[in-house]
Amino acid sequence: MVQKKYFEFIELQYDKLTEQINNWLKYKYKKADLQFNSASPYGQIINVEKELFLQNILYLKNTLKVLDVNTTQNKKVIQQTARIAGHSVGRPISATGTLKFKLKAGIDYQKEIKSGIINISNKLALKNKNNDLDYIVNLTQDKNQYSINTPGTEFFIPIIQGKYETQTFTGDGTINQSISVNIPNSSAIENFNYKIIYNSIVLEVKDHLYDMLPKEFACFVKSGFNGGIDIYFGTDNSGFVPQIGSQIIVEYLLSNGSEGEILNPTVNEWKIIDDVTDGQGNIIKIDELFDIFIENDLNFSSDGESIEYTKTMIPYVSRNFVLATPNQFIFHLKRLNIFSKVNAFNMLDDNNFAITDNVLENYVNKIANAVNSNKSNDEILASVANFKTIYSKYKTNSNDNIIYLYLIPDISKFFNDDINYFNINSDVFTLDQQEQQKTLSYLKQIGTLSPTTSIKIIQPKITRYVMHVYVRRFENTNEENIKQQIVSISSDYLLNNNRFDRISKSDFIELFKQIEGIDSVSLYFVSEQNENYQKNQNINQNSLLQTPQKIENGIIKSAYKNSDKLIGLDPVHGDIVINKDEYAIIRGGFRDRKGIWYSENPNENTLNSINITFDGITK
Repeated sequence: MVQKKYFEFIELQYDKLTEQINNWLKYKYKKADLQFNSASPYGQIINVEKELFLQNILYLKNTLKVLDVNTTQNKKVIQQTARIAGHSVGRPISATGTLKFKLKAGIDYQKEIKSGIINISNKLALKNKNNDLDYIVNLTQDKNQYSINTPGTEFFIPIIQGKYETQTFTGDGTINQSISVNIPNSSAIENFNYKIIYNSIVLEVKDHLYDMLPKEFACFVKSGFNGGIDIYFGTDNSGFVPQIGSQIIVEYLLSNGSEGEILNPTVNEWKIIDDVTDGQGNIIKIDELFDIFIENDLNFSSDGESIEYTKTMIPYVSRNFVLATPNQFIFHLKRLNIFSKVNAFNMLDDNNFAITDNVLENYVNKIANAVNSNKSNDEILASVANFKTIYSKYKTNSNDNIIYLYLIPDISKFFNDDINYFNINSDVFTLDQQEQQKTLSYLKQIGTLSPTTSIKIIQPKITRYVMHVYVRRFENTNEENIKQQIVSISSDYLLNNNRFDRISKSDFIELFKQIEGIDSVSLYFVSEQNENYQKNQNINQNSLLQTPQKIENGIIKSAYKNSDKLIGLDPVHGDIVINKDEYAIIRGGFRDRKGIWYSENPNENTLNSINITFDGITK
């Protein structure tokens, strides 16, 4: 028997609901309408219950309407829905620009600025007097020095709107730990300028949990619901798990978005908040010594992603593994686990977008003024040299859609009892044509290549070096045993070194100091490139100027002697310096400037890749 259906919940209307309730009561209790009308006690109770039910339905209907991302205007709901879909809402972007500091007329710079040097620290705080907003110096290094050596000297400093803050958290040892960086509702964390530091290690920020390699010091970040950010850590299989009691510092830039743009700049509208020092460490009032102009407009800011844009983005958030950026290529190539070193880059890394057409025009005008004013040849040449320097930086400001892949095979798979890093055939350090083709095929299979991106696998230029090690040992220790450990440790380090810019001398010293029996150790490198250069200098020295001249900061100076020039080596720290297209190896196989041969095999009783000298014994 099919049960009779008395209530239709598809459409809830007041009159129909009243009629359905009365019909159900009459059927259930076999009563007449009179006992359930609004004048009877039962009828009144029914009306109250019916009103409460309708209020609940109305509240539920409004709730569902608010949660419908297609119709709602509730910003928090839209952002929460976007987060569930995998979209991290874009936060404000700060205005950026460049300030020009020009020495005021009549300033005795030799008296006011000791040593003729001004030190500007990164993140130096400034305030604009007109809009009362905070700005900071935005350098690419911790500090810049500027020479003040002529009247009217000028220099340029990039700045960004905002104010840096930090918050500190503690690791709890659980997988997928997350922390929320909450800030006042009136502020927002800038979309790009933040840094997460775990026990003094700056973490790499990835897009997703599964973008992190096993135990990699990385995390991924999503926008919070109040202008802050949420930070997520890994599982050890993907990323790492912060240890109990570990320190997590989050450094971020608070941005005012489009309010930070300065559309009508005036001279000297800036107040320097932090200290600026001269060459002797004395604090100077730079805003009293220099006129401050806005050289490049403070613009290109944003108040963050609009809710309308977020709503349109939600259906298109799926992770489609498009290969377009260098980091995406690096991640997928590392997953292959067949390369010992993987890097990908484009020429955008070398661009200097602070140098604009206006900056170039100013330098051209300086040359024209020098000529028209009948300046000396030296001053004109100085202006031309400065223009060449700035133009060489400017011309790199072009979009480069080529991704350059730098790949070194895993050479350890060729090792055996007789073959190691120091005597393996040098051909294994590069990919042959077939290996390159397989790599390109793999990339096409695992993801969608962006139609605007081209790939070029570069063959790294092999540069050779040898290492001289000087050891003072403790007595009653075996020199041969120490030597073998030095060779073994050096091999492991060179195989696992992931740096692409240099090989640090201090890294080797730190590792060698851990060998039992070593009291003190020092070392230096010899570069094949440098030795070849010096040989050519000796051959051609009669045809070269003994004291060639160069122009620096508008002043003609005597250049270094050619014999003092170093190629491939840091003149201060002694590190091996590597260009983007180079692969440095500690291998002999060359002669130095004096014709002395360095063998490749460190086990031969001759000068070779690693030359170890014991120069003292400590009791």
